[in-house]
Amino acid sequence: MEESTKRTASLKSQVKDKGKAKLVKKPKIQKSRKAQIAIDEEVSRRIEAEWNADMKDNIDWNEVVKQVQSRQSDAVRKYQALKR
Repeated sequence: MEESTKRTASLKSQVKDKGKAKLVKKPKIQKSRKAQIAIDEEVSRRIEAEWNADMKDNIDWNEVVKQVQSRQSDAVRKYQALKR
């Protein structure tokens, strides 16, 4: 008698879940074309702002050298002109 109760208990636990429950999928929210365009524009603005911030930090040292050399050459010319 004890064996039959053990078997029925194990069978009941197996029988309870047959896996036939319905899957409920969340409905996919369709965004309108205008809303998607607005989102894309916002993302592009953010990316451009980040890029501009990076470019400010990225100094073109070749241009800096040219500017300094031109200032020095101007100063040298002025000195030589005064010396004459």
